[in-house]
Amino acid sequence: KANIMDFEVQSVIGRGKHAKVVLCKHNKTGRAYAIKVLLKSKKDPNAEILTENSMIESLILRQMAHPFIVTLYSAFQGKERLYLVMEYVSGGELYFHVSQYGRFEESRAHFYAAEIVLALEYLHAKNIVFCDLKLENIMLSRTGHVKLTDFGMARQLDATGRWYIDRNCTLEYMAPEVLLGAPFHFTSDWWSFGIVLFEMISGYHPFYCEDRERICELITTGVVEYPETVSAPARDLMRGLFVRNAEKRLGRAGHAARHHAYFQGVDWDAVLNLRPPPFVPELTNECDIRFFDEQFTSEPVNDWTPVRPSMLMSPTEAESRFTNFSYNAHPLV
Repeated sequence: KANIMDFEVQSVIGRGKHAKVVLCKHNKTGRAYAIKVLLKSKKDPNAEILTENSMIESLILRQMAHPFIVTLYSAFQGKERLYLVMEYVSGGELYFHVSQYGRFEESRAHFYAAEIVLALEYLHAKNIVFCDLKLENIMLSRTGHVKLTDFGMARQLDATGRWYIDRNCTLEYMAPEVLLGAPFHFTSDWWSFGIVLFEMISGYHPFYCEDRERICELITTGVVEYPETVSAPARDLMRGLFVRNAEKRLGRAGHAARHHAYFQGVDWDAVLNLRPPPFVPELTNECDIRFFDEQFTSEPVNDWTPVRPSMLMSPTEAESRFTNFSYNAHPLV
């Protein structure tokens, strides 16, 4: 089975509250991978939640086989950390591209939107709610196609078809019903999709404010103002996605977003088969990190990788602490 000593860390490429993502090369094959590293900390007041999230992320990702969702290759652990070995999506986050280069032309946003629609439909067909759709969790592959990443907040719904989320999800993308205490459902993902589409086309968030209480107020009662650059079909699509009554929101059962006029003429089979993209990242090699923020890539990597074999765990010891976390279905070649 794989362990962290099989890899050479190249750079930090992402960071959250309780985890980092590092770019690594496999020692034997030289192939690049993105490894999400989560600290085990019994002292952390959120330790139980973090453990549950990491377990669920591993279980959900191993079910995924879709061109617009990141691939999980392996999951293992050491005495102090959990590791998720995923494909390295070298084109960077959509957030990086919008923040560094400005809003997208609507034709480019339309291209990505169609791919995101298929990814969400795939998840929902498996009874999975993504729960944290945002520009930071949508990345570009080296061939110019989207990949949904970071399934730490995702959940597979139970028989009730609903899930009450914790407050670790990103406030700015939460649907109004969730803020008001209702359970998360598929339609909540479609609200977040509307936010993502608005940001791609306009370059800014429709409800952003420095005051978090004011953000909540804007999400639940505010009026969305659309810039002149937004086309009429895009505006109408977002109006349907921003309906505050989840039972009447576009994306609910029988009212799929893909059937809206904004997507009229889209060949969905061509989308799934990776039609030519409007933008392909220029990369010099497999480990190119030019599309990742320097606030991450400038961080030291030493604190996040063990240098002693004693920090590893035997398979038996690992499974006794985090049952079913380990996964090794894909060969690391």
